[in-house]
Amino acid sequence: MELFTVLDEWCSVAQESNQAVEYALDARLTGSPWFYRGGPPQMAPDHRMRLHRGFIERITGDADRVLRPMVPWLRRWRGSQRRAEARRTLRSMMMIYCPEILHAYETAVAERSRWVLEHRGEFVESLRDPHVSEAELQVMLEQLDQSLRDLLSVREDIARLIRDTYPLGSGSD
Repeated sequence: MELFTVLDEWCSVAQESNQAVEYALDARLTGSPWFYRGGPPQMAPDHRMRLHRGFIERITGDADRVLRPMVPWLRRWRGSQRRAEARRTLRSMMMIYCPEILHAYETAVAERSRWVLEHRGEFVESLRDPHVSEAELQVMLEQLDQSLRDLLSVREDIARLIRDTYPLGSGSD
């Protein structure tokens, strides 16, 4: 459940970021005058996009702590207990019971993280740079959209796994 919650937060923020990118790209393509001046602060591309430093690191750190929680300090002293605790992680359980979901999750997270880490320093500037072609911007937007679709797909897979494994009633009255 915690992994789903972290992923759900990331999906919400990713959707908001993608909408801001699409809005900014549309403003550039239509030649909107506010875009080159920085625009209204509520719609400036760097304001709504979660490409700033720290977000990706925080959200992936949260997910890693859920998948591989820290072994309590008292158990770290004995190697056998430390190894036993390391084997009882959510990641280990997912590797056994649903490896395809774990693989899809790790791939989706890695791709979104890779794209953001690769482009966050230059993306807003490349939107404002008239020398960057529309085709290049469209390719970047398609990569961003694909990473969002992958995150949403994994979120739905994890939700389905939780519902199937832990039903909370018949659902029909």
